[in-house]
Amino acid sequence: RAMISEGAKILGEVEHSVIFSGASVGKGAKVTNSVIFPGAKIEDGAVVDYAILAQDVTIKPGAQVIGKEGEISVIAEGEVVG
Repeated sequence: RAMISEGAKILGEVEHSVIFSGASVGKGAKVTNSVIFPGAKIEDGAVVDYAILAQDVTIKPGAQVIGKEGEISVIAEGEVVG
């Protein structure tokens, strides 16, 4: 299950997550157990699990942001990972 707002662009896989309008998930990317705020970009092949991505975060192709239950990874507004 996932909650995906109208205006989000999803080309990859999303499970147990909330994706806000204006966010994007690239081809082959996987997002699970996460909250993705507006303007965040998860590029092709990236993996995001147990994370909160603030506005305008970019996760570069193939990069990983992996937290775990009880230890959520938080990426601050405008940050670039990868």
